[in-house]
Amino acid sequence: MMTITPIVLLSLCSFIAAFGLTYQLFRLAPKLQLLQHANARSSHSKPTATGGGVSFAFIGLMIGFAFCFMQPKMLPYMLFAALLTIVGLLDDLFEVRALWRFAIQFLSTIVLFWSVGTIDFAVSLLGPGLFFFALLGCLLAAIWWLNLVNFMDGIDGLVATQSAAIMFCAVLLGPIVFGTPMGIFELWGVIVASAVLGFLMLNFPPARIFMGDAGSYFIAAAMLAMFLFSSSQTPHVIVAWLLLAAPLVCDATGTLVVRFLQREKWYAPHRQHLYQKLSRRWSSHRLATLAYLAATLFIMLPLAVLSILLPEVAVILLLVTYSVGMAFVIILGAGRPEHA
Repeated sequence: MMTITPIVLLSLCSFIAAFGLTYQLFRLAPKLQLLQHANARSSHSKPTATGGGVSFAFIGLMIGFAFCFMQPKMLPYMLFAALLTIVGLLDDLFEVRALWRFAIQFLSTIVLFWSVGTIDFAVSLLGPGLFFFALLGCLLAAIWWLNLVNFMDGIDGLVATQSAAIMFCAVLLGPIVFGTPMGIFELWGVIVASAVLGFLMLNFPPARIFMGDAGSYFIAAAMLAMFLFSSSQTPHVIVAWLLLAAPLVCDATGTLVVRFLQREKWYAPHRQHLYQKLSRRWSSHRLATLAYLAATLFIMLPLAVLSILLPEVAVILLLVTYSVGMAFVIILGAGRPEHA
C-alpha cells in the first residue's frame, strides 16, 4: 500500500517537469515547425504553438515503463500508449493519412485486447455465443474513444481539464470512498493526471500552446488503459468510468449522429461540436471549458459514486444519463450549421 507522502511528491515532480517541458516546447515550436494554423475546424485565428502534449506523454511513458519492472502487467498498456503517441507526433509533424491512423489504431487495439485478456473478459460477461459481437463492440468503442478525445481538443484547455478530472476522480474513487489501497497502476494514473495539469498551465484559456495529436492520442490511450485495467480488477467500476466520460462522449457522439443524419461529410473538419458552439455563443473558451469541468465534478462524479454504492441500478443510471446527455447536446444545436 502506498503512503500519501510519496504519492504527493511524485505528483508534484510530475507537475513541475511537465510545466517545464511544455514551456520549452512553446519556446522551440517555431524552430520545430510545430505551429498550428487556422483551418475549418479551428477556434483560433492566428498561428499557435502546438505539440505541447508531448510533455505529459513523455513523462507518462517514461514513468510507466519504469513501473513495468514492479508491475509487469502494465507493459502492454505502455507499448500501446507509446505507439499511438508516436503516430500522433508524426501526424503533428507530417499529417499522417487518416486511413493509416485508423489501421494502426485498429490493429494495436486488437493486440492490446488479446494481450491483456479483454477478449476473455468480454466473453465471460456476454457468453461465448456473443463473442463476435462483444469483440466488435469493444473494438469500435475503443477506437471511437481514441478519436473522440482528439475531436474534442478544439478549444483552449477542454481536453486537458476533462482528462485530468476523469483520471483523478476514477483513480481516487476506491481509496477515498472505500479505503482500498492504491496500486502501481493507479499511482501511474495520478502521475499522468498531474503532468496534464502541468501542461494545462500554458494551455488554459487563453492558451499559449495546444496539445496536438501526440498529446490527445496519449491521454486517450492512458485513460483507455486505466479503464481496461481497473475494469478487469473490479468490474463494478465500469459504469463509474463511463459516467465520468459522459460529457466528452455525448458531445462527440451526438455531433457525429446529427451530421450523419443530415448527410453532411461527418468525417470532415468542422466547428459544430457543442463545446465549440458554446465558446462562440459565450465569446469565451474559458467559460465553455469550466462548464464541462463543472458537469464532470458536480454531476458525473456524484453519479459515479452512486453507481458503485448501488450497483443494482448502475446500468439504468448509465442509460438514463447518456440518454439525457445526448438529448441535451442535440437540442442545443450540436452538429447543425450555425444558421439552423
